[in-house]
Amino acid sequence: MSEYERDSLHRQIMRTQGQLATYSGYDDDGLLSWQRSLAPGSAPVLPGQRPARQGCVTSRDYYWNNHGEVGTIDDGLRGSVVYSYDRSGYLTGRSGQMYDHDRYYYDKAGNLLDNEGQGPVMNNRLPGCGRDRYGYNEWGELTTRRDQQLEWNAQGQLTRVISGNTETHYGYDALGRRIRKATYGRHTGHTARSRTDFVWEGFRLLQENVQQQGWRTYLYDAEQPYTPVASMTGKGESRQVWYYHTDVTGTPQEVTAADGTLVWAGYIRGFGENAADISNSGAYFHQPLRLPGQYFDDETGLHYNLFRYYAPECGRFVSQDPIGLNGGINLYQYAPNPLSWIDPWGLIGKPLNSPLTDKWLDKGGSIWQEIDGQTWVYQDKYGNVVRYPDGYPDFSPYEVQHVDVPDLKENHRLGPSGDFGKANALAPKGAADLEVNTWHHHQNGVTMQEVPKDIHSRFTHRGGVSNIRNKCL
Repeated sequence: MSEYERDSLHRQIMRTQGQLATYSGYDDDGLLSWQRSLAPGSAPVLPGQRPARQGCVTSRDYYWNNHGEVGTIDDGLRGSVVYSYDRSGYLTGRSGQMYDHDRYYYDKAGNLLDNEGQGPVMNNRLPGCGRDRYGYNEWGELTTRRDQQLEWNAQGQLTRVISGNTETHYGYDALGRRIRKATYGRHTGHTARSRTDFVWEGFRLLQENVQQQGWRTYLYDAEQPYTPVASMTGKGESRQVWYYHTDVTGTPQEVTAADGTLVWAGYIRGFGENAADISNSGAYFHQPLRLPGQYFDDETGLHYNLFRYYAPECGRFVSQDPIGLNGGINLYQYAPNPLSWIDPWGLIGKPLNSPLTDKWLDKGGSIWQEIDGQTWVYQDKYGNVVRYPDGYPDFSPYEVQHVDVPDLKENHRLGPSGDFGKANALAPKGAADLEVNTWHHHQNGVTMQEVPKDIHSRFTHRGGVSNIRNKCL
């Protein structure tokens, strides 16, 4: 389906996507700096070289601020988009060349408001968003939105939406995964106008089967399990492959055919709403994937997010968190910054730098979130606990010693010019006992911490040297 090429630090620098070749480059901090998708016949790209945009099917340049947040994305299709944040890391603004400036206001509970002077939100239940008015039932589930009436079952699952002369029904399996949706005309009998059945691989969408239209199977990145790489569609004997081009979070921005033709491109706003399809193909292309783990329902405009539904126009879920306060103090919040956080299960926002949730749970560990909503806590099966403020591990409870080392090179070498060698020479308690411990590169780029090897390896992370060795988003 695709071939990959990696550099000496195991970072992905090239991926084949049909007849296209997509190249990636990184800055000195290991952050994704640019992406280019080149058409067949383009000049070869040398390692570290940033190709010119001319002749590219897709292109993006990323500029990061001093806090590791995306400051500007310069896009070949969409122009330049600038992002701003407050001191707590909340996304506060987004301005682009194609559309007007978006400004985001929050109350102290993290609710996204229409304006800065909006009054308090009782129980975090927004009365509306823009021109839309909202209504809720006693369980805090949204029951009215636009011209829609939403109905829920005793498990807190959306089962029916009535809108005008149509109604859409939803069905789920024993694990809570949606396995079908069907739309009917009201008062016209029980024959569905359209029906889609869903097949799952664990908690990840594997396939959708659309009545009379065929099936679509999704393939994902091995390192970022909710980032789509390609899909295959079929009906009868027909088969076609499509390739996804994603941003730093894994959200699809474009789709190309096997011959490199651009068949879909969206204009995704700050909290995942697709403001417009901007491709020039002229033909409709079914592309429902949005933020990681989300599936766009065109019947309602909501995004299905596994255990909940998400309203992209107001950047929040439409029902309370099934895991309660374990998901944070605001039971409706998606994330403070959707460019740095993801929530593929609709349960709890996760910083991109912290360990993958499903893999951690498979290893017998447990996870919870502190009351501030910004800090994840991981406990392994042996009872060891490490906090992840803003997605980076806090190893201080296990620290033997620490030392600030100038001019770190992001390596593990013990020689005089290596990071480990420098740390050993400057360490206040002498050289580290590397039989049982290791030096951890703190994410501030200066501090080295001596911590137990088993803790360091078990509580995986993208920070310090891991920002260099992996594709840090």
